[in-house]
Amino acid sequence: MKLDAVLTMASRLARRRKYEMAIRTLLPQVSHYYGSYRYYYLLGASCLHAGDFGNALTYLRLAYQVKKRDPLAILGLAALYLRRNETERAVDLYLEVLEIDPKNKIARKAMNIIRKHAGDESFSGWLERGKIHVLFPKIPFPGFSAKAVTLFIFLFLTLSTACLGLLLQFGIISFSGHSRPGIEYFYLLDADKSSTVVSEGEFNNINEAVRVYNKALEYFNNYNDELAKVELNRILKSNASQELKNKALIFKTDLMKNIPGFNTLKDSFSFSDVLLDPLLYDGVYVIWEGSLANLAFSENRTAFALLVDYIPPEKSFFRGEVPVVFNKAVPINEAAPIKVLGSIIINAENKIALNGLDWHQPISL
Repeated sequence: MKLDAVLTMASRLARRRKYEMAIRTLLPQVSHYYGSYRYYYLLGASCLHAGDFGNALTYLRLAYQVKKRDPLAILGLAALYLRRNETERAVDLYLEVLEIDPKNKIARKAMNIIRKHAGDESFSGWLERGKIHVLFPKIPFPGFSAKAVTLFIFLFLTLSTACLGLLLQFGIISFSGHSRPGIEYFYLLDADKSSTVVSEGEFNNINEAVRVYNKALEYFNNYNDELAKVELNRILKSNASQELKNKALIFKTDLMKNIPGFNTLKDSFSFSDVLLDPLLYDGVYVIWEGSLANLAFSENRTAFALLVDYIPPEKSFFRGEVPVVFNKAVPINEAAPIKVLGSIIINAENKIALNGLDWHQPISL
């Protein structure tokens, strides 16, 4: 909505009780706003609050002629008649307002005052003390521009997101109502949150480590187990407190019991991703494909080297060699490409290997 600059400025001045400035802003524009209810009412109400009752009567009458069913202009006229001790005319107008808006507070208040005091000396004293201003209608709110509304929405969403993050971080809210079964066993206790980081490292304070742990909880709740493991590994290899590391290890160990299949693994990381920071992916299930080399069989073991993404002539880019071990004998065709589902193992030298779980070949033995 595009706001009228003159009326908006005058409305803001009047709402700050700078009535004279509002009147000076509006009066020179009288010909420009001919027939405008908003202009007439704003000018009339400003005059009323400023004590210029003659002009108030003029412009409120004009507003009433434009919109006869608007309570604001009627309330202004009623207050003016009441001030002049024309009580009957004022009562008629207040009754008209109550017919339009039965719950109108100003009209109800005015009628109560008239019933109690009209016709006696206390009412005249009440008027002389200027108490009638409590019956004046309010100055209308100028409204918001489209730009202001957009900015407000942006700030609201930004603050809401930040508050939600803090509430999750400090455990003030949880995933109740749509929680994954078993998540309650991994919530942090107050003791876990009050511990401190042990030295300089990835985390500057315990709150940063708790935030990462809660992120793992969120992934777990959404059944993104491999993403959760990455966040838990981030804690395990960091300077987080031993209490938090123990909690993360128990959490990760339980996640390892959830064994995926080719069709159920939701998140799989590439070999290039893992190569950047191998320890983050320890125990994470992935699906990698490539060619075989150095295939070796035994009664309860099958081992080979997977040449990741090397499948000539379709894919001839060699990304790396990964040792793969199946703890059983599997009928693998060494001459055919292979796709392997397995969990990542990181050895003491930070080398990557796969503990094979399942495989697929277009041509198997």
